[in-house]
Amino acid sequence: MWLRLLRLEHVRCISSASIKPVKGLNILIGHNGAGKTSILEAISLLGSGRSFRGGAKTPVVQNGAAALSVFAEVHDGRSDNNLGFSRNEKSWQGRINGVNANTLGELVRLLPVLVLEPGTHELVEGGSESRRKMLDWLLFHVEPGFSGLASRYQRILKQRNAALKVEDASADSLSAWDQALAETGQQVAELRAQLWSEVKPHFSLALSALLPELGLLNLRYQKGWPDDMALLDSLQARHSLDLGRGFTSRGPHRADWAVEFALAQDKAWLSRGQEKCVFIAFAVALLKTFQARRGQAAILCIDDLFSELDVAHQARCFPLVESCVDQLWISGTEQRDSVASWLGERALFHVDQGRAELQKA
Repeated sequence: MWLRLLRLEHVRCISSASIKPVKGLNILIGHNGAGKTSILEAISLLGSGRSFRGGAKTPVVQNGAAALSVFAEVHDGRSDNNLGFSRNEKSWQGRINGVNANTLGELVRLLPVLVLEPGTHELVEGGSESRRKMLDWLLFHVEPGFSGLASRYQRILKQRNAALKVEDASADSLSAWDQALAETGQQVAELRAQLWSEVKPHFSLALSALLPELGLLNLRYQKGWPDDMALLDSLQARHSLDLGRGFTSRGPHRADWAVEFALAQDKAWLSRGQEKCVFIAFAVALLKTFQARRGQAAILCIDDLFSELDVAHQARCFPLVESCVDQLWISGTEQRDSVASWLGERALFHVDQGRAELQKA
């Protein structure tokens, strides 16, 4: 899957830009604040309906503009789709081949795009939510029923947490929520566990290729409660603790994965560049699994790929990514020799003052 044309208007610092990317590697080069990340952000808006940069919705719209818009011609290997997304302060609108999309999910399923941004290293250092979100990105695209199931689980979890905060809350008052949460949570956990079993071997191979200097590795997955207990039993066993804390301490919302290396058993031993390699390897594993499940490749965007990675690690990244995507977008302040390890077609765009000009790669 790849973009044949990308047009955007009023996305942060970019008033208007039109880009005709290649199927392979597309490199965005420019000084800080030139608009490179805004172009990747526009792709993310089409592929998720939101910015990967976080924060409020309205700052994504260029200062002084009423709304932003993004349009792309997308080829998935079999057919073409024209996708559009617009957003103002109050609402969004998606369009598929000239027809309004009924839901955001209907639009974003047509453009599977995975984005890695400069804060990726925090996914190793930080909490489990970001790690789950990346796995759930894949579940959204390969398991049609996962999105509704996960939403139902979150609603029940919110209600159980509210019940825990009631002044006279007791174990008896939680029983109905326990049953509903356990039933839905078990289904969420089973889908995640199955997908992890498919992702894990790809992840292990990619890590070994990117970080051979760290020796043998071990990957662990925790579903969110003890393996030797049913979820319902685990919830009931934690009643006293949950009532004291006011939140649900076990369930698939606590799921996580971790990697241990023989020569860096503690994640604190990893450099920022090594942390970045861990998540590039995870992205490769997700994309390879997507490719195996869907019979087509997704799109990968890496904002500021070159920062904190030496030339050797950069050069290791390109062949791995090239094996599992049709189109890669990367940004940086300057061209790097390591892109020569990408064997397919590539294009270089110089971004300056909100404009993108094609140059020789």
